[in-house]
Amino acid sequence: MAAQLILVNGLPASGKSTLARALGSHLDIPVISKDAIKEPLADITVGTVGRTALGALASDTMWRLAGLVPGRAIVESWWFGPRDLDYVKQGLIAAGTPAMVEVWCEVPARLAWERYLARQPIPWRDAPPTCRSSPSLRCGRPGG
Repeated sequence: MAAQLILVNGLPASGKSTLARALGSHLDIPVISKDAIKEPLADITVGTVGRTALGALASDTMWRLAGLVPGRAIVESWWFGPRDLDYVKQGLIAAGTPAMVEVWCEVPARLAWERYLARQPIPWRDAPPTCRSSPSLRCGRPGG
């Protein structure tokens, strides 16, 4: 069971994966990324399983894996505060992790949007937030 999890959170294309990998390397601890789990699942199912179901399976796997890592680990994903707070709490419980710290990746919304649009389209990838769904595009942090 992990003694502590470091959650790396932020808007899509805010640099979460890059930061998580660098932090994991610096601290010499594993990085558990939802997308790193979801991508091979999407390849295996070849479009036969919906994006929501794949995301849920990847998230469940991520939290269970986090619970198996001794010591500390980094868990990287995008958790939208109002929508995902309860899910993050349940994930931490499932991981059996009493301690966590959250790192929020902050970038200007326009830069995140430009980075997102520059990515190769991947069918399973979630759509980015819009100004209507989140006027500030700050989206809130699940940890507080």
